[in-house]
Amino acid sequence: MIEAILIEILGALDVPVFVMFPDSMPQGNFIVLDRIGMGKTNHITSYEMAIQSYGSTALDAATLNELVIETMENAIADDRFARIHLNNSQMQTDTTRKLNRYQSTFEIVMM
Repeated sequence: MIEAILIEILGALDVPVFVMFPDSMPQGNFIVLDRIGMGKTNHITSYEMAIQSYGSTALDAATLNELVIETMENAIADDRFARIHLNNSQMQTDTTRKLNRYQSTFEIVMM
């Protein structure tokens, strides 16, 4: 499951990583994963993932987002991945919860 792999990889950033927004508000910086698509062709699976970086301040969220992008770029060295492509990265303030958030979307092709 891609979420378990990404929790393992992004866990190296030493911030909590969640598959869903947690019921209780975490303190400080954290990451939320969201699978926004999946496809399969000739037994090769690809995923579209939104990785949301939350921070105590807008600068913290932006910094965490940059670390997420760098970590994902370096993850291509992992034999489980055939391709990791950054599709988009932007500030996307969570207006419902009034939280600082950046979101990066990736296309991930598994081996």
